[in-house]
Amino acid sequence: MRIKTWGLGLSLIAAVCCFPLTGLAQQGASTEKAFAAPVTTAGSVPQLMNYAGVLTNVNGKPLTGVVGVTFLLYRDQQAGSPLWMETQNVQPDKSGHYSVMLGSTTGQGMPRDVFVSGEARWLGVQVVGQEEQPRVLLAAVPYSLKAGDAETIGGLPASAFVLANGTNASATRVSAGTSSAAAPASKPAHPPVTGKGLVNFIPMWDKTSDIVDSLIFQKSGQMGVNTTSPAATFDVNGKSDIRDTLTLFPKGADSTLAISGTTFKVDQTGKVNFVSGQTFPGTGTITGVTTTSGSGLSGGGTTGTLNLSLLKTCSANQVLQWNGSSWVCSSAGTGTITGVTTASGSGLQGGGTSGTLNLSVNPAVVPELGAANTFTNTNTVSMSSTGNPALNLANHAGNGLYISEAGNDGIYIASTGNGIVMASVVGDGIDIQGAAATGISAIGQNDGGYFNGKVAGSYAQNDVDGNGSAAAYGYETGSTNVTYGVVGFSASNKGIGTYGQGVSGSAEGAGYAGATPLGVWGDSGAPGGTGVLASTDNGYAIVGLNNSDGGVTAFFENDESLTSSDVVLATYGGNFGGKCLIDVSGLLTCTGGLLAAVPVDGGARQVSLPAVESAENWFEDAGSSQLSNGEAVVNIESVFAETVNTAVGYHVFLTPNGDCKGLYVAQKSRTSFVVRELGGGTASIAFDYRIMAKRKGYEQIRLADRTKEMNARLPKRSEGPRPVMPTAQEIRNQQEAHLHPLRPAQPVVTKR
Repeated sequence: MRIKTWGLGLSLIAAVCCFPLTGLAQQGASTEKAFAAPVTTAGSVPQLMNYAGVLTNVNGKPLTGVVGVTFLLYRDQQAGSPLWMETQNVQPDKSGHYSVMLGSTTGQGMPRDVFVSGEARWLGVQVVGQEEQPRVLLAAVPYSLKAGDAETIGGLPASAFVLANGTNASATRVSAGTSSAAAPASKPAHPPVTGKGLVNFIPMWDKTSDIVDSLIFQKSGQMGVNTTSPAATFDVNGKSDIRDTLTLFPKGADSTLAISGTTFKVDQTGKVNFVSGQTFPGTGTITGVTTTSGSGLSGGGTTGTLNLSLLKTCSANQVLQWNGSSWVCSSAGTGTITGVTTASGSGLQGGGTSGTLNLSVNPAVVPELGAANTFTNTNTVSMSSTGNPALNLANHAGNGLYISEAGNDGIYIASTGNGIVMASVVGDGIDIQGAAATGISAIGQNDGGYFNGKVAGSYAQNDVDGNGSAAAYGYETGSTNVTYGVVGFSASNKGIGTYGQGVSGSAEGAGYAGATPLGVWGDSGAPGGTGVLASTDNGYAIVGLNNSDGGVTAFFENDESLTSSDVVLATYGGNFGGKCLIDVSGLLTCTGGLLAAVPVDGGARQVSLPAVESAENWFEDAGSSQLSNGEAVVNIESVFAETVNTAVGYHVFLTPNGDCKGLYVAQKSRTSFVVRELGGGTASIAFDYRIMAKRKGYEQIRLADRTKEMNARLPKRSEGPRPVMPTAQEIRNQQEAHLHPLRPAQPVVTKR
């Protein structure tokens, strides 16, 4: 009895809460789009549920105007798919409050089956463009829908499951004009059915009086056999047999038949799209043979006996020839050799007009490799080779080049310019190895020798590992004019006049080369190597002169990127130990001090004024101001303020320029400070001030340790004596010992 009373109470609560809302919905139809109210009958529970809440934006501010809101019913407080959902246009008041009737967007209202199980239900609310709000547990009122469903079976009256019977129908019908009391009903022809089932399963008779669930499941317009998740209007999970013809009626351009996961399909016209690698049984039937252009064949057909033949459009004596893409007609070679003759100067002899003909080389015209040849005219050897010299003379038992019985000169070169010019595009102009004395001695009125090559005009190599050994040595004996021992010249605006390399080239220099023409480049990529060494005993080791507007006379750069204190420039007094370093951060560190040389005595003398140094990085500024009625506000000069950090504190020193009780700094800010007279004085005197502030970027540095930097390795002289280089005269004497006496210049004679 308590259970019945509880169910009736829920029904009454639902009726009280839901019926008035139906009236509200009807009243609001004039301002918003009307909805179809669910049809109810007397005594039934309306399938509408009232819900109220507050709508805010992501910042918590109330939403106004028409807002799209989606309402969702869930089985669980978190996760899971919604059991039911609908979207309504909601118009909250100015505070964001709103009230809606769930289920009012359709004529059927909320579905009864979502509350039939009696389990708890959670409502989710999601504003368009926002995340779904935390779900709310529904109170008892919605569950009155289940109470209203108690008098039905799956939402249908029990009479829907009683078979119609003419006798029963007439027995229960009330005749017109009689009493309103119903006539006594006769006993049903069939007993009431029993059993229970699951939602969305189509029932079946397992006995004549009992209904159970079948394998057929239907939900949302989709039906499944042996599956509760149909993926189409009709979805069968398992093997299927069709005992007669299966005719498919495609809809529009949809495929008539398709196999999921493959490309096989039959389109709406019956055309079959086979999968890759499709095989067919039987030997097949050829329906025709055709020939394509360029195949060299003609004939074919689609019926009867077919004939194929070679292309018949070629001319007489032509043959089919493949041109790389097709067969084409081509003329075959024809003709008869009637004789072979040799032309004058061809270097051949022999021939004839019949029989077997013999040809041979004419030794009077062509020299023979295995024979001693005599040349009676001027000969020129002209070759083009990338791997061999133009002329290679090799004689392991004698001389490479032997000149005898020369009337005047073994080799005579008559030229108004250079005596010998060796121009080598790829290889070496002259390569002399194993000479006991001098490989080449060249003395000329203009140039001793002129060498021109693609890689190098001349190449000097010395394989003797001894003190003073040099691959090349330049010596000029002139002592009165401006002369040069060695001149290096490059005409390119990216070139280098003279390049000297120690052991290996550096990557650092390679990044600068080519950016500007260089007169001299000293380079070394070896660890501890020196690019350029300049030394003198009594003079200037390095002199740099510059006459350019805005140019730099000396430039030093260190591209090290790991340590901010690595050195760019170092100076060292060898006998006194004085050292100064400039590092990559722009800091100058010296073991001495910083001095300013200032002229005195009208410029007759100069005295040193040491710089004031501090344990921290302070910048100072000074100025003057004036009190007004005992107070003054002093603004820190803006440019000076950009160089310091006044936020970490600064010092102000005051000096009054008149009688007063004293001055003090009453207040400091990042851009100004306030000065006042002691004791509440009201003086209006002038005063001077000095301000000290920390340098921006160096606020935390105090007495920085520079031991490592000051002990950095500096270049040292090698121990032991310097290499002994031969003097210029010694080298000259060695050369002249193997020279023949110079003869007077001979007149130029053209020899034939």
